[in-house]
Amino acid sequence: MNWLIRVAVVTATSLLACPDLASACICPGYRLPSSPVEYRQWLANFDGVVFRGTVVSVRTVPTFAGREASAQTAEYTFKVERVWKGVTTSEVVIRTNSEASMCGIPFVRGKAYLIAADAPRQTIGLCSIGYELARNEKDFLSALGEGSPPQQPQPRSSK
Repeated sequence: MNWLIRVAVVTATSLLACPDLASACICPGYRLPSSPVEYRQWLANFDGVVFRGTVVSVRTVPTFAGREASAQTAEYTFKVERVWKGVTTSEVVIRTNSEASMCGIPFVRGKAYLIAADAPRQTIGLCSIGYELARNEKDFLSALGEGSPPQQPQPRSSK
């Protein structure tokens, strides 16, 4: 019991001395789908976009709380390759916190990812169930198939 108190004191002291550690991303556990039927139910009920795409650009913008910037948001533009839900364009902007310690995802330009981002702002974080599902891409694809190509813009008809 004595050692448990010592561990608690050392941990609390470390967090006070290094406040960045106190903001570390700690995620709740999710029960992920385990069968094709559960994956289809998840997809039907998911309020967001689900696609596979390659990062083509990134920009960082301030996130405001009141009058002052409180954090940075990274906006990643993806070139869409396959679609499962909610995407109607060939490029999509996905938002995440710019800091991994604040549950942001550091996507890499030129790399392809399976994305399941929450509506309405198309956000994703290390703690989102969409991120957990996307990390398990093999099971996702096995259950939901290869998706569809993005819709091509329709030519305007001349009258």
